[in-house]
Amino acid sequence: PSDRYGATGGGWLVVDGFDRVLDGSWEFPTHDFAALVGQSLGVGFSTASNEAVAEGNIKLGDFEYVLWLLGDESTQDITFSESERSAVESFLNGGGRLVVSGSEVGWATNADWLDDVLHASLAADDAGTLSVESWTVGTEYPEDYPDVLRGDQVIWEWATGGAAAVGWNGRVVVVGFGVENLGANDRNEALADLMDWLGG
Repeated sequence: PSDRYGATGGGWLVVDGFDRVLDGSWEFPTHDFAALVGQSLGVGFSTASNEAVAEGNIKLGDFEYVLWLLGDESTQDITFSESERSAVESFLNGGGRLVVSGSEVGWATNADWLDDVLHASLAADDAGTLSVESWTVGTEYPEDYPDVLRGDQVIWEWATGGAAAVGWNGRVVVVGFGVENLGANDRNEALADLMDWLGG
C-alpha cells in the first residue's frame, strides 16, 4: 500500500515528507494527509513525495508555493536530507514561497540551516498545550511535543505563550505542529490564514 495523494493542478505543491511510521504517534504504514491538506487549501494544487523532490523528479521551482509536511518526523527520520535542503534553498533563492509544518521541525532540523534558510529557531520542545489560536491540534493522531519557535514575525501563538508559527519576509512560514493534525474546519481556517500571509 502507498500513501494517498490528490491533485487538481495549480500553483501550490504539497510535499509529503512525513515518512515516520510505527515508532511515532501515527500508528499506520500509510496516510492521506497530503491529499487532505491540499483539499483544505481551496485552490489548485499538486502533490509529491519528498523522495521525488530529493531525486530531482519534481522541481520545486515549477511552483509558486510549496507546503512541506513533516508530521512528527524527528532526528532519526531526517526532516530534510542534504538534497532536500539544496532543493529548498534553490526554490527560495528563485523567489518561491514556502510553508514547513511539523511538530519536531525545530527539534530535529539542523539548527544553522533552520536559522539561515527558514529563518526560525527552537524555543522549546513542548508547548505544553494543544490549543493554538482558536484551534486544537491532535485530531488525526496524538500530538506529544509540539514545538515552540522563534522567528522574525510571530504568526500564531500557543495558549501557553510562545510562537506556534513564525514567518519571514512574507515568503517563509514554519509551523511547530503538523497542519494535517487539525480538524477539517480548523485546517481550512489555518491554511487560509497562511495563504493570506503569503499573498497566495
